[in-house]
Amino acid sequence: MRRRFFGKVSAAAALVALSVPVSLIAAPPAGAANTCAAQMSPNIQNGQSALSVACLTDLVAAAASNASRLEIGDFSNAIWHRGSARTATVAAAASGDTALVFTPALVAADVGRPISGAGIQGGTFITTAAGAISRPTSAAIPASTVITIEHTRSRVLFDGACVVANTTLTSPTGVFATGDVGLSVSGGPYGPNARVTAFLSATTVTVDANGTVAGTQVPSAACTDADAVTPGVQDVIIIGATKYTSATSLTTTYSDGYTRQVALGAAPAGGGTCAGSTITLNSGGGGTTTSDVGLPVFFKMADGSDADATVRKVNSRTSTTIVMSAACPAAAATDAVIGVGGANAPRDGAVMASLVAQINLSPLLVATADDCNKNTYEGFSVIGKWNNPGSYVRTGVLGAPLAFSTAQILFPTAVVSFAGYVNKGTTGLQTGLHNEFIFPTLPTALSTCPIVAGTTTTKAGVTLKFASTFVTATPALPTGAGAPNSPTVRAISTKTGSSTVKVALKNSAGANLAGSPITVAGCTIVANTATPANGCGDG
Repeated sequence: MRRRFFGKVSAAAALVALSVPVSLIAAPPAGAANTCAAQMSPNIQNGQSALSVACLTDLVAAAASNASRLEIGDFSNAIWHRGSARTATVAAAASGDTALVFTPALVAADVGRPISGAGIQGGTFITTAAGAISRPTSAAIPASTVITIEHTRSRVLFDGACVVANTTLTSPTGVFATGDVGLSVSGGPYGPNARVTAFLSATTVTVDANGTVAGTQVPSAACTDADAVTPGVQDVIIIGATKYTSATSLTTTYSDGYTRQVALGAAPAGGGTCAGSTITLNSGGGGTTTSDVGLPVFFKMADGSDADATVRKVNSRTSTTIVMSAACPAAAATDAVIGVGGANAPRDGAVMASLVAQINLSPLLVATADDCNKNTYEGFSVIGKWNNPGSYVRTGVLGAPLAFSTAQILFPTAVVSFAGYVNKGTTGLQTGLHNEFIFPTLPTALSTCPIVAGTTTTKAGVTLKFASTFVTATPALPTGAGAPNSPTVRAISTKTGSSTVKVALKNSAGANLAGSPITVAGCTIVANTATPANGCGDG
């Protein structure tokens, strides 16, 4: 935990300082009530990207009427960590093996799913239910080694072949299927918005090199041998970073399974209920996908401990139910965790966010703050740590988990800790599939001096910044550095074009404050072949 104070400044000077906070966002002018600005940087297709949101709010004497809940609907172009997985063990294998023996045994739905673990080359995926894999092992694998099986068909081809003026893409290990139609194609000669348009065979599909242009477009160059040493075509072709809803649309969807935590109980606080061996999800429970089948299910108590030691998995599902391999726990569990974090999930406790605030800080909260009647601002910052579903910190934390969430971001301080949550969905501030970050309980009233007309300031400013990759704790790295191969927290999809961030500031009763929800300036994602751009949408 890192926390620092910037000292005392006058209210007027602090409002000026808010125009250039640490995130370099242009904040609203002094006198504005409940306004926000946002910035995404960089704003280039297929790149890692950070998000910053700064808000300025007016405070009133009635604490219950002040901002105590903050909701951010991210740009529609943004992809936060997504994807779920399960684990399995493999028997001993020699270096260079192209088949593994899995326990439990694979099923047909596992074909095309990426795997990772000791001795597994990056980009390896399953090519047959018998255990064949797309790339030979890079080292000997000991018996009973645990590996991760992703619940997605997004995969990397190292043997893709294509030619100029031809829509065909072939790959001896491609294991193409009808479900690949609509998946994005990138790498080699394929530019923005390319997608699979037809399934021909397990080794061949047709690709439209640009779905936004009328007619079927062909690549302008052939796939090439990237290393010029290994025989065969070696362009790295990525299948399925995005799935388009139609042959010409830029609207995206996902059918991947994804790890999430569902609060048990009645709506709106609860996302679902458990009875018999079935979890029934309400409208706020996040729904299900076909890729949920086979995922493990864990149940948690209010203190974060396991409800029991029973190992459950998803046997079948409908759009609103999950049928498990064993009955619900006898204990009164508070949450159900579906899936485990995949290889692209940030690690628990990974530093990936910061909160910067400038308020008239109450000395009842921090003894070093001056008296409230001084009418001065104190500035401070707190880091945020990512926790995956199943690892949420519950004890002594302001902000109970949402009905449905895919991550907890914990802001620990010596005085009070508070948490926000990430979720994915098609409802809320934005239309269509998007990611949201929600602070269910922002301790504004707790930390701010009571408002006395004519004596204390009525402004508060806060800036949230989410990094594109996290800061690893081991080995120690300089602040702001991510380790090589660190999973990406936030990236930009293959989709280009403009979208906006929406921010809602709400009071303790859940009602929007004046001017909320707020739509900030739009941000246009440029193709990765365009002139580089550092960021946009700064208000």
